[in-house]
Amino acid sequence: MTIRDFSKLTSKAALAAALLLGAASEADAQSCACDCNGDGTVTIAELIRAVNISLGAQPIDNCLSADGNNSGTVAINELIRCVNASLGGCPDPVETPTFTST
Repeated sequence: MTIRDFSKLTSKAALAAALLLGAASEADAQSCACDCNGDGTVTIAELIRAVNISLGAQPIDNCLSADGNNSGTVAINELIRCVNASLGGCPDPVETPTFTST
């Protein structure tokens, strides 16, 4: 393997890792629609916050989890996801395995 081949392989591996990490963080953000504070529940206050963001009365930064597709806005289908999360609860978080070296 030449240095050039190694460089290409390293670049592809870095790109793949970045895509996987991006997908994981996006999935984490979408794990519970409108759980603005990350406590695993969606309150009425968080639903109101999402509606205000949708109406342009508050910035999207006030509840990034309301924006399920990362478009920078909160659409009606995203508000419906928020209400469903409020009524049905948030999914249990998936535990990340911890690896220890031996």
